[in-house]
Amino acid sequence: MAEIEGVCGGRFVFQGGGQVSFKTDKTEYSANSTAEGFRKAELLHRLLETGAIRPGVSGPLSCDEPESSLNPMLM
Repeated sequence: MAEIEGVCGGRFVFQGGGQVSFKTDKTEYSANSTAEGFRKAELLHRLLETGAIRPGVSGPLSCDEPESSLNPMLM
């Protein structure tokens, strides 16, 4: 998960009630103002964080066009 946060330059914070924000060291944004590619990376982070998927246990995870909407430097 630290690698995902490093690539995105911050992390998404789930505050309950559907409120999600993206925090960096310097600022905080509404998740709605972040790029779609960041939200896809955060979905993976959240699945790992909650234990919904477990590497080596839960089997393969496939994502359609996982690199879409990411900055070319991040790909």
